[in-house]
Amino acid sequence: MTKSGFGSEASYSVFEVLRPGPGVTLYRLAIATYSLDLLAVAALLLSLSPAGEQELDAGPLSFLDALARLAPRIDVVYQKGRLYPADNVHRILHVFDQRIHAVEPIRGASYHPKLALARYVDGRDAITWRLWIGSRNLAGGQHREAGLLLTGKVGGQGSLLPKVADMARDLLQPVAWIEGHLAELATVRWKAPEGAKVRDLHWRRAGDIKLFPVKWAGADSILAISPFIDDWGRRLLDYTHDQALVTTKAAANGLLSMGKTAVYAADDSPVAEPMNVDASPEGPTGETPSPINARQALHAKLVLSRRGERARLWIGSANLTKRGMQGPNAEVLAELEVSTAVSGDLEAFKALHSLFLPQPSDPLVEAETRAARELDEATIAVLEASFELRKDSEGLRLMVDPSLDHFLVEHRLSASLDRKSVV
Repeated sequence: MTKSGFGSEASYSVFEVLRPGPGVTLYRLAIATYSLDLLAVAALLLSLSPAGEQELDAGPLSFLDALARLAPRIDVVYQKGRLYPADNVHRILHVFDQRIHAVEPIRGASYHPKLALARYVDGRDAITWRLWIGSRNLAGGQHREAGLLLTGKVGGQGSLLPKVADMARDLLQPVAWIEGHLAELATVRWKAPEGAKVRDLHWRRAGDIKLFPVKWAGADSILAISPFIDDWGRRLLDYTHDQALVTTKAAANGLLSMGKTAVYAADDSPVAEPMNVDASPEGPTGETPSPINARQALHAKLVLSRRGERARLWIGSANLTKRGMQGPNAEVLAELEVSTAVSGDLEAFKALHSLFLPQPSDPLVEAETRAARELDEATIAVLEASFELRKDSEGLRLMVDPSLDHFLVEHRLSASLDRKSVV
């Protein structure tokens, strides 16, 4: 495995890097994610428990033990309407209701950060922290992702990053225990992986407008990797002549102009899917990573800029779009100085793909995509509404909050009464 962590054979599990070592106890863990799969939460619990690498292959007793030990210590913040519920056969997962927090951003914005912040204590009461920032949602999928893990210690060696406390306060606001540890977080000294040095953290709350500074004056070249991109985002690359982009075919086809950018096509990035817990003869079905290859769907988000032998990397949750890079989406990015090993591996990843050649649009595919998106939006509108059945002099009346009058102009919604459930 290459030292940079970005080599073609490199593969890591986010769950694994959060697992406490021998003699160390997980005190608290807070996670921010756009979409959420409750089975992924179950796999996380098992991964952090003595069941370890077995994850979803562990037995029911291991799961009950993990629930008792760890569930009260974990909080997950996600965007309202982006929860993938578990099947009925996994009804025990309702216990997570007290540990997950839905965020409803203003219209036009998304709660899109992906981060994990964990506090640990060992037998000598030594306090350590881990901060992971990247592109991975807490949901199913075997996509190409990218992330950064920082390890920190109170009173240890490393760099002071007081902005971590400010970032946690802004992006993990629903998590009650964060407020009581902000002063401690501001004093933690952090270490980055080999070949990287943290320069800065950038984040934005949902609804804010704040341009992320992914430009480096005097840079010779720039490489962006993003599954979603718009013309505004592509123009961010125009400050240097040598510019390259790895994106999905669908996103590339949607650009009105590629300008001077050399665009490389990756497989389209599908919507996250609920995790599969069926037994597999090939090994565990939880979070066990597979080696990176060019055929996996792209979901990593990063920008690499080089100036001579030096290189800077921005890595995190933001796509190269106006909503991601300027707002109003809630996002988080880490800005790093990286070694030639890291930059070389990322440029080698670009070489795994072919130059993109624009294809004529398929009206049938466009219509199907548009219909699927409209159905998704309609489903979310219904799921986010509150329904109450009232009885008055005229009979039963179904009350809805907020009103669906505007929704019913374009959609037909029917409701039926199950007499067996009426008391």
